[in-house]
Amino acid sequence: MSQTNRALNRILLALAGLVLLAAGAATAAAGMMPGVAASWAATGSSLMDHAGSLFDSAPLPGPARSWWAVAGVAALILAAGLSIAWLASQGGGRTPRVGREADGDRGTTVVETGLIAAAVKQALEGNRLVLGTSVSAWESRGKTGLRLRLQARQGASPR
Repeated sequence: MSQTNRALNRILLALAGLVLLAAGAATAAAGMMPGVAASWAATGSSLMDHAGSLFDSAPLPGPARSWWAVAGVAALILAAGLSIAWLASQGGGRTPRVGREADGDRGTTVVETGLIAAAVKQALEGNRLVLGTSVSAWESRGKTGLRLRLQARQGASPR
C-alpha cells in the first residue's frame, strides 16, 4: 500500500472544507445583509490601500514595479513546484509482478498478477457459490504482497 498519511489527509480536507464553508457563509451574508456588505467593502478598500503602500515600499525599476510582486510570483512558482513533486510521489505501490527471480546464466523468472488471477479463476470455475474474483499485487517496504478478493453468494459458507 502507499505511504500516504490518511489522518493528515483527512484533517487537511476537513480544514479546507471548514474554510470554504465559512467563505460561502460570509459571501451569502454579504449578499443578504446590507450592513455586512458595507463592512466587506470597507475592509476590501482598506486592504487594497495597505497592499498599495506595501508595493510602494520596495520599488523595482521596470515592469514589475515592486520586489514584493516578484517575491509573490516566486512563492507561487515554488508552491506549484512543491505541489507537483508531492503529487508525483503519491499513489504507486501497485505492481503487475508478484515475483521475480534471477537464476544466473539461465535467465530470469517473472510471475505476473495475471497468471495468479487466471489460476484462481480456473480453480473456482465450477464453484457456484463464488460470484467473482479479483487479484492485485502491491509493493510495500521492498516486499510484494498479494491481495485476493472473492465475492461469495449470500449465505455461502466461508469454507
